[in-house]
Amino acid sequence: MKQALTEKGTAVQQLPYRRWRVGAFTVSVTLGALVVLVIVLAVVSVLVGVVTESALPTT
Repeated sequence: MKQALTEKGTAVQQLPYRRWRVGAFTVSVTLGALVVLVIVLAVVSVLVGVVTESALPTT
């Protein structure tokens, strides 16, 4: 009886931990995606600026 209770206790303790790990993984993936998006946007804006500068006649 006591063994079953402790097994149930560890199972209950592991659930939030597993959920927290999944949450942390999701957050890290989301942050990574945001960083990549920002880098891509920065590169695109720089490229657009260079293209427009070269396309415009220099005064």
